[in-house]
Amino acid sequence: MSHDHEQDAGAPTATIPADEPKKTKGSNRTAQGREASKGNATQHGLSSKEIFPPELAEAIARHTAEAVAEFQPRTDYERSLVAEIGMASAKIERAGVLIGHDLGRTMYRAGTCWDSDRREAIDNLGARLSRDPKRVAGALRRTKQGCTWLLECWAELAEVLESNGGFDDVQRQWALDLLGVSPQARNGSKRLPPSSDGAALSRLVDWERERLEGDIAEWLEATDARRRESARSGMSMEEDAETRRLHRHLATAKRERNWAMAELRASRAGLNSGASPAPAATPTARTPAPPGPPRVPPPPAAPVSPTASLADALPATGPMTESESFAAWMVAGLPELAATFDPILAPMRARQFAGGTTPWPDLLDAYRGAVVGRLAGA
Repeated sequence: MSHDHEQDAGAPTATIPADEPKKTKGSNRTAQGREASKGNATQHGLSSKEIFPPELAEAIARHTAEAVAEFQPRTDYERSLVAEIGMASAKIERAGVLIGHDLGRTMYRAGTCWDSDRREAIDNLGARLSRDPKRVAGALRRTKQGCTWLLECWAELAEVLESNGGFDDVQRQWALDLLGVSPQARNGSKRLPPSSDGAALSRLVDWERERLEGDIAEWLEATDARRRESARSGMSMEEDAETRRLHRHLATAKRERNWAMAELRASRAGLNSGASPAPAATPTARTPAPPGPPRVPPPPAAPVSPTASLADALPATGPMTESESFAAWMVAGLPELAATFDPILAPMRARQFAGGTTPWPDLLDAYRGAVVGRLAGA
């Protein structure tokens, strides 16, 4: 008697060593194969900490070497911070390149598959309608593709009314979702007629469809065309998931670099969390200085008139100071600049002398006059 499951006596048998691990489907048997598998799963490396594409790995090595040469780390902790700075800087550089490529992608897709991309985004948005009907329904009504999506939903409800003459509970909740009625306001809401009143429900469905079609024809069609042209020129008003992901990676890399820079500065100052704060200096008692002669208040300054000059305060002869030489060069060498001062300083003098003060424009004007006088008498 023979059995199909029994092995023939002459058939060769395969011997598996006891120490060899059993190979499972899709697994890598060697460490090299496992590392290669990790690399295959890495797309751009912006979210990775260990496995990077070759281009990013080279950029990390280059930025790390530059950071080491610039900061000269002295401890193991500072070396780890410098390595973090190099990695984050390379990721920022890589993210900028990828964002540039992504911009080209969005510009191309805006010209070739705009409607299909918009429809995919609207389908994803409409899937959240039951969770937040008020916000999602409002967002759908603000785009041409969203109104088209709503029109399709109302067309399905119109077919239900034609067949059944009313709505069941599920269809009624769906209609309230399309109307944007929040769940908290549905009990007692008059936005939707009773489920058994087929004629009133049919009129509501027809009115909603006419309103959506009117919005598309009146302004949404033109708005969609402008958005498409903006996206084709590189100024898209919306971001898809890939664009948002790249910008998120860029922001994360910037935060990581800023944190590492702050930690490195704190480590250099001895204020990082791992080091104990420096002991406060013990205040020493100061010997009070002996009292000096009583201060005599200066005599009050004489009022200065708008026509006052500092010619008397300047020495009539002798070498000029550096400030006097600069003012002399300014007045004598740039007469057009000196002429420009007059209309600027005049209203300032008039306002500030009315308050009893002597502002710097008046002193500058008087000083300029004194220098002119010295140059004229030299």
